[in-house]
Amino acid sequence: MTELLRRAWRCHTPDRQRPSIGRGLNSEPLKDIDAWLDRFRRFRTPHLDALATEQARGKRERRLRGAADPPRSTS
Repeated sequence: MTELLRRAWRCHTPDRQRPSIGRGLNSEPLKDIDAWLDRFRRFRTPHLDALATEQARGKRERRLRGAADPPRSTS
């Protein structure tokens, strides 16, 4: 993995110049990893979308319930 990342961050500079990160990222070595991760994204994404929906629903319910209930005393 370290070698793969080293190749991805290798910059296209002459041998005697110090490489600079600002000169670009070679994404070619990362394409295999991205393709491998894509298999998992297909299964994970719908579950994360459903979780986000449930969180939004809960926030909405708490907000509506808070507007309908009188303020509670904390003492």
